[in-house]
Amino acid sequence: MKTTTGGDIQNGGLYVTHGFAKRAGIKKGDNLKVKTFGSNKQYSFKVKGIIVTETNQGAYITAHTWQKAKGFYQPTTLLVGENYKYHKQDINSKISINEQKKECI
Repeated sequence: MKTTTGGDIQNGGLYVTHGFAKRAGIKKGDNLKVKTFGSNKQYSFKVKGIIVTETNQGAYITAHTWQKAKGFYQPTTLLVGENYKYHKQDINSKISINEQKKECI
């Protein structure tokens, strides 16, 4: 996954998809408040970049950045390519990249 400027996702900020940024009027450098499902605690992150992806909504943050903010990190859904291996007992659902591409068209 790359940013609209061709960079890689790095620690230290939040990344939003191009579609989400466009609809919500979000720009690189904006500060966004994030609240996880089932919690009232808010976290504030600077938008470090806009990413190009087949999914048209969402925000991305590295595990390192989330844990540094003292957020509990337990992914429940994965966006995976073919042959990706993961511990199935830890994940509630998975979304394949190929399925996402079909939805975009």
